[in-house]
Amino acid sequence: MDPLNNKDLKHCIEYLNVEGENIPLPCRENEISSIMNFIQDAFSSDEPINNDSKRSKKGKTKDITISKPTIMFVSGNPGTGKTASIKFCIQQSESPERIMFINAKIQSIAYFTEKDVIPKVYVIDEVESYTSISNIIDNGKRLHYSLIFISNVHDDSTIQKVTTGLMIQKIRFESYNENDILRILTERTGGLNENLDQKALLFLAKRVVKDRGDARAAINRLNSILADALQKGINKIDLKTMVKLYDGQNTSIHDSSIIQEMPLYHQIALISIFKSGKKWVDNFHRITREKGLEKYSDVKELFDVLASYPNIIKGSFQNPSSLVDRDTLELSIDTAIKNFL
Repeated sequence: MDPLNNKDLKHCIEYLNVEGENIPLPCRENEISSIMNFIQDAFSSDEPINNDSKRSKKGKTKDITISKPTIMFVSGNPGTGKTASIKFCIQQSESPERIMFINAKIQSIAYFTEKDVIPKVYVIDEVESYTSISNIIDNGKRLHYSLIFISNVHDDSTIQKVTTGLMIQKIRFESYNENDILRILTERTGGLNENLDQKALLFLAKRVVKDRGDARAAINRLNSILADALQKGINKIDLKTMVKLYDGQNTSIHDSSIIQEMPLYHQIALISIFKSGKKWVDNFHRITREKGLEKYSDVKELFDVLASYPNIIKGSFQNPSSLVDRDTLELSIDTAIKNFL
């Protein structure tokens, strides 16, 4: 066991907020290895995506078989380390500048021409917010770059429909367990610390796992708790102090930040449940249709993911209700869908 350090809580919160792109995410070693291999293959392969032939040195054409995957589909609930793991792999790659990363929820998808500097790998986060998957795949085929899609839902049926003939590598990020969360919180605050008791961190880890196993939620909650402790002049957090600080947190603040991080489809589902209750599915399809989004193929899985968020909804798929009030929704949801409230 590593020795205890005695760094103060101010140091813990500073360490917790260090940008983590150059730090491997704990408990995701296997996933990171697969992503790194995919990126290395993309850099080492000169073969065009889905090309059936290549020209030999003598100018003749010969058949080839492409065995390396050209598309990676990474899925998992929010806060399971998908984006953080991929960003770490990008920074560790041989040419990070040749990898383009965008978030489809908040950024426009770029298409390339032969005159552009073409990336080796194009990473699209929140891909479920993107409505024209086939277009970007066709662009990748034509200009010979690989694609990594990151999704908060496991349903890849939309991608499967438009990738006939292409190889897809899938990685599923499962939710963290309490020991994973404990390890993450310990490492992200600078290691074992006599001023931040392991029993206190385990209590927080168990609460997060009970909600949804979200490392980002755990880090955000610990960040808030440490800030609260410093404001109150507390210099050491044992189990009893952690319980008191945790119970005293304003949950509405966390609800708002959780909603802001949700993919657009999740926000639309929440609005639909808030407005329509039992008829939420009909309202959900109406809003997605009016916004020009692709029809969501598995609303039951979408509901299950939404139900995994803490303090957001309650009830069953057939009869849900929102735990979030209108004011919180208006503060939190994407401006593109506020008019549906």
